[in-house]
Amino acid sequence: MLMARIVPVISIFNAKGQGPPQDIHEKQEMHKSLSASLGGKRQAEEVMMTSLPDVLLQLISLVYDSQIPSAWGCPSFLRLPSPSPPYYDEEAVDISINFLKESSSQKDMSIVAFLASEDPQSIYEMLLTLVQRIHSAHDVLEKFWRLHQFSYFVKQLYAEPAVIFNHMKEYVCYFVVHAYLRLLKLACEESEDNFGQHLRQALIFLISQPVLHLNITDSYRDEMKHFYHSIINGLVSAVRKYPELIDAARVPLDLLLKRYKDYYTECIRTLAPFPEEILAFEEYREIFKELKYGKRDPSWPLHVELRACLNEIEVNGGRCNKERLESLRDLISKRKRDLEKLVRNLESKRFSDECTQDVLHRVIKVLIDVVKDKKADELERLEASRCLGEIGPVDLSIMVLPVAVYGSSRFGTLTNVISKYNGCS
Repeated sequence: MLMARIVPVISIFNAKGQGPPQDIHEKQEMHKSLSASLGGKRQAEEVMMTSLPDVLLQLISLVYDSQIPSAWGCPSFLRLPSPSPPYYDEEAVDISINFLKESSSQKDMSIVAFLASEDPQSIYEMLLTLVQRIHSAHDVLEKFWRLHQFSYFVKQLYAEPAVIFNHMKEYVCYFVVHAYLRLLKLACEESEDNFGQHLRQALIFLISQPVLHLNITDSYRDEMKHFYHSIINGLVSAVRKYPELIDAARVPLDLLLKRYKDYYTECIRTLAPFPEEILAFEEYREIFKELKYGKRDPSWPLHVELRACLNEIEVNGGRCNKERLESLRDLISKRKRDLEKLVRNLESKRFSDECTQDVLHRVIKVLIDVVKDKKADELERLEASRCLGEIGPVDLSIMVLPVAVYGSSRFGTLTNVISKYNGCS
């Protein structure tokens, strides 16, 4: 948009007296011409305020800093290639946004605050557009550039005072946290080169920013509880695949598991156990065990452990990720004698209400649901099948069970389900 191209040059000149005189004169004349063609300064202001989301998005799209990766914890030698001009650093775009505010009739509030109160949908649409550009980038270096623009806008949103931020924190925090986690997951799956590793480091750094921001006040910490498990699970999965990311991940993990441990006690108790093979997780494992089991020996009867596991899955909205399934399989495999008792007890049931209240029955149902879910990750379905393999063949045909789950003859016994995955049992 023309306005977005004119504003930075004029605003920077007005603020700092900097810029080539020829460019300044040219842009000032363009600004006057644009205002005149729209019917004067007042009409031009009305058009600008009407199109403010587009103007702001265009300004954010001019943000560029070749050294931004180093600010996110990447090596200082990593520099981004210059895009096609024009482009400006964050300070210049800050000045430009302030120029827009001073040029409007809403001088008592920031541009973001004005949009948050008058057109909140536009903020969501801008976030969506910026994150789509990251996903559409043709290489990792362009992703860094687009990620910078997205993070810059997020920083603008977080900079608003609580009275403004509270109006948009629910959808902004949800979008930002899950956008970063989704990008981290894709970065762990896609690129194996050094640039990919640096991108993963940068994303973990950026994930730590909302963690820091949302722990400023108690009310913001309440908001963090909605994303607590997602953030921990995302970071644990990334470190598990790329152990060298542990140094970057310590910042958000220490905040959530150590510094604010007392506030997030219930969240920590319902986490999936930390992978045993990652030695760097030892202190987090101890915190988890301390809060879950107290001072007692960290081993409950199997039926109590399974019930706790089901409660944790319920807290997570029914989500059963690969790490939790692996923990469940490990638990079952180590407690075979207790498992045999639970199986015999389950096979003695004859009525549907008895079955649905049985803890092993509920675990089997959860596992079969994962196996049958075509939208589930293939590794999660595979791990659920392995859990069923550890339980072994339970004859479900002798029991009265919910038709919606077990009505098909294909699922008459667990053996038939397990056979779908050769070698899993």
